[in-house]
Amino acid sequence: MKKESSAQVKNTKNTIKDVLSHLPKDTQLHTFASIYLQSIPERSTETVEELSTFIVERFEYVKAGLSKPLNHKCYLPKKSHSNEDIGILEIVCKDARYLVESIESLLAKHNHSIIKLHHPIFNITTSKNGTIKTVEKAAQQIDSLISAIYIEFNNMNKNDLSKLNEDVKRCLIATQLSNNASSDIHKVLSIVHSKVKNTPTPATQFHKEWIDLIDWLKDSNFSFFGSTEFDLNIKKNNVIEVKNIKSSGHGALDNSYLKIDQDNLLKTLTTQVERLKDYRSPFLFDVIKVPSPIKISANLMRLSLKIPISKTKIKEYNFIGLLRRSSLHVKNTNTPIIRLKINTFFEDHNILPGSYDYNQVIRYFTITPKYELFRTPTKLLANITNDLLSTINPNDVYLFNYGKIDPTRHLYIVVLPSNISSSSKIQDIKEFFSEKIKHTDSEMVIIPGDRQTRLHFYFDQVQEKKGKITPLNDDELERELKSLIKPWRSLLLDELIKNFTGVFSKQLFKKYANAFPNHYKVMRSIQDTVRDIKFLELVKKTKEVQFNLVPFVHPDSVIASKASILIVYNKNKIDLTNIMPLLQNLNIHVFDEITTRIGPPENVISYIHSFRIVDTNYKKIDEEYFFPKLISVLEAVFKGYTANDTLNGLVLLSGTHWRDINILQTYRNYYLQIDSSYSKEKINLTLLKYTESTNLLIDYFTTKFSTHIDFKNAKVRAAKLPVIKRTFYDSLKQVKELAEDIILKQFFTLIDHTLRTNFYIKKTNRDTFISIKIDSKAMKISHPTPYREIYVYDTEMEGCHLRFGPIARGGLRWSSRPFDYRKEVLGLVNTQQTKNVVIVPEGSKGGFITKNKTDDFAKNGMKQYQKFIMGLLDITDSLDVKRKVIHPDSVIRYDDPDPYLVVAADKGTAQFSDFANDISKKYNFWLGDAFASGGSNGYNHKEVGITAKGAWECVKLHFLESGKDIEKESFTVVGIGDMAGDVFGNGMLLSENIKLLVAFNHIHIFVDPNPDTKTSFKERQRLFNLERSSWKDYNTKCISKGGGVFDRNSREIKLSPEIKKLINSEKYMLNGEELIKSLLKVQADLLWAGGIGTYIKADHETHMQVSDPANDSVRINHSESQF
Repeated sequence: MKKESSAQVKNTKNTIKDVLSHLPKDTQLHTFASIYLQSIPERSTETVEELSTFIVERFEYVKAGLSKPLNHKCYLPKKSHSNEDIGILEIVCKDARYLVESIESLLAKHNHSIIKLHHPIFNITTSKNGTIKTVEKAAQQIDSLISAIYIEFNNMNKNDLSKLNEDVKRCLIATQLSNNASSDIHKVLSIVHSKVKNTPTPATQFHKEWIDLIDWLKDSNFSFFGSTEFDLNIKKNNVIEVKNIKSSGHGALDNSYLKIDQDNLLKTLTTQVERLKDYRSPFLFDVIKVPSPIKISANLMRLSLKIPISKTKIKEYNFIGLLRRSSLHVKNTNTPIIRLKINTFFEDHNILPGSYDYNQVIRYFTITPKYELFRTPTKLLANITNDLLSTINPNDVYLFNYGKIDPTRHLYIVVLPSNISSSSKIQDIKEFFSEKIKHTDSEMVIIPGDRQTRLHFYFDQVQEKKGKITPLNDDELERELKSLIKPWRSLLLDELIKNFTGVFSKQLFKKYANAFPNHYKVMRSIQDTVRDIKFLELVKKTKEVQFNLVPFVHPDSVIASKASILIVYNKNKIDLTNIMPLLQNLNIHVFDEITTRIGPPENVISYIHSFRIVDTNYKKIDEEYFFPKLISVLEAVFKGYTANDTLNGLVLLSGTHWRDINILQTYRNYYLQIDSSYSKEKINLTLLKYTESTNLLIDYFTTKFSTHIDFKNAKVRAAKLPVIKRTFYDSLKQVKELAEDIILKQFFTLIDHTLRTNFYIKKTNRDTFISIKIDSKAMKISHPTPYREIYVYDTEMEGCHLRFGPIARGGLRWSSRPFDYRKEVLGLVNTQQTKNVVIVPEGSKGGFITKNKTDDFAKNGMKQYQKFIMGLLDITDSLDVKRKVIHPDSVIRYDDPDPYLVVAADKGTAQFSDFANDISKKYNFWLGDAFASGGSNGYNHKEVGITAKGAWECVKLHFLESGKDIEKESFTVVGIGDMAGDVFGNGMLLSENIKLLVAFNHIHIFVDPNPDTKTSFKERQRLFNLERSSWKDYNTKCISKGGGVFDRNSREIKLSPEIKKLINSEKYMLNGEELIKSLLKVQADLLWAGGIGTYIKADHETHMQVSDPANDSVRINHSESQF
């Protein structure tokens, strides 16, 4: 067992005796030990032996240290008391005020926690050589007091010893100098105090306050650590030169400290004096951004007092130090300067004592550090207080920018809810400001409160040329701050309440609060989110896709502010394959796309597609300028009002509206029908390449046909057209390629020869079809040359109507030849003129195609036919009951009255005449239901079969002259067409003796090698009576062995022995086109060409001369036929 003396004991009087009994017999040592042990806490854990050893070591260190004014060492113990890295600091020096506090603060600054601290004070006298003469208890007001400090602390690293020792040395020197100079500093202050009484202030009411403040500071409310003086010499042009008087320094501003100072104390102080040298008040009590080397590591406060010496010289006295703890307990209403600022605010704002605002202001001032109240000018403090009173929502975040509060410093105040003002959040805010605001230096003051915390940020901002400072957008800063500070849900609710009514905002919050994914929240501001919600609600209301175009401003991206974001909102997800071609045609380059699903998979609200875009030249899109035009064309394409067309690139290239692009599309597609010399792609590239010429084409069309008030005067219109024409031809000088020159000139010629258009007739959004009336005769477009023609263009259809005289009639057919339907119509009208030359010398024909694919083919055809009819009637004159011509509204005319327009049924339109006549009635067209023959009140072409019957009489006569009676004998036939057709269908039912071997149209091939006349006749009759039919509807059981119905576009058709025999071929397989060509060569009694196309040509003719390119691959020479 250990002896009792070795046990851990309390530090009592008995313990002191025990320790003394273990010490060597030395009177000075025993006195030292008694005093030292009394400074050790009673609950000491050391044993008597340990304490004895400890005391002897301390005494030896004190004896050695007294030979120097300051003696200290920082070291690591030989044996660590625990697993921690323990450090020891010993100091022996003259006792001074704030000595221990300064060392504690320094260790804290180095992130060390004190484990043990002993700081006994002795009255020690020494001989000249430093040998101790006496050791006694400390007594006040004795210069020979010695402080012996012993500290153990953790978190010590051997590599940090040197740095810590240097910092301790500076701290001790500063403390000693400050302590030694205390009386000198106060002496200077007293001298200045008397001078202050004779130095007036701009605001006279503050003069007495400054005098009182000096007294208040001296009265144990301020610790003075140093003082120095500056000369302010006023030069020419009132330039003030600042110069420090080096010999005036006391305490921490003494040269002996400034030589070792590492915080640039004097430099910082001088900079502040320089910055505020012409401040409006001669007296200032503010803060300098240098940590105090004494007491605590807070920024030093500065009392600046300017005293005029002469007209050209001012003496500025500067005192540095810190407010003492006792000053904090003094009410602000009793504190000089501050009390006047408070009372001034109350008086200026008529705030009564005891009122809510009075108590609120007192609370604001109470929690604000006094140094902040001292240094803030009265007017600024009043502005801050007013702003704080306006922060009525304690759960919101506020930002106040007070601008330049002195020549370079700017003040920003952030107010945030205290419940979210964690240290990490405050650090985030600090970093946020540091990144946003260019500055050379900054200071942050944290003012916590019960409900709200304030952060005061002072920035020495970077000045640009001519002293200007780049302004920041306060609203944008506040929004970003809120996004940084407040929870996303809270921000969303706040922003919804701002933008919507109370009840609706809560409903939207409930709907969307959990609907947005995390990746969205990171990339979008809360304002962006509410904007998106507005569009999503619009999608719900309209059931249509919505678009938005905004700048891309993400600060972390290399393309920030260099790109735009195109946002697409839709109920359903849009595949990139559907939208990318649209964007490409708009000359948009897409960097990337993000699809955001709004809502969980089981309850999707909508989708947001975000595209980062520039134009195809990688230039930023001007959102403000292009927004209406770009969004407009996107909406129009998605709604089907306009086509997804390469020419849409003109929107970004020259700011062209999509409706104006429709004009170009109309003439381009018409151009392709009358001249196939240049491809659609070549025409598009030319129009996109020469935007100046292209815009002049639009200008010419607009000037010629617009019904706008600017063009009401015909003389004005007539004067402008030649000017635009000359300008257009001048613009062609930049065109280098012949083909491009021809294309642009032909466009102009077409517009120039346009007589009428419906473009300026006001219609619904969905009726975007355009019709133009061309003076074909003057242009000599084709042979034979029509008298006039009307072309109708739409995204879903297009068609043309050719007339060869003012009085002409003819059918309208539903063509299946999209690339050359005009040639088809031209061929038909040419035949018609030959056929009807005796009855009507001049005929007409029309044809249209459908461009959109739908499930209901027939219904869509009827819809597009009606559109075609409306396009024709839009620009056709009518007659009243007195036969007076009525011109269509909003149509500018460049031709004579032209009211004659009569149409008839043709292929695919046999059942449509009633629809045409209904439209005629709606348009009040003078012919009424006589406009389209074949309707309910007229005759049905298919039912009457007049054309087929007339032709059949010719067939009968031909066979009769050949010695064959087809009324009694069977005969073989090869047919072109199908049973749904008027001519083909009726013709193939005019004899029961027909053996139809072959028939084909543009879709199917029908082959019946050995047909049964009765069976096949009945089946043909069944197909004819169907409302609509094709060869695929033919019952294959009624076809003889080896026959069948095949697709014309088939790549491979296996030939049966019967078909091989029919076409006299040994080939095993043919494609559809090859089979038709072979079938045209079979031996048969009759070729019944009741369908479309030219399939047999003269041997000397070329395919180009035939002008039917769709059938070039199947056409045979006359010499090859066996009919």
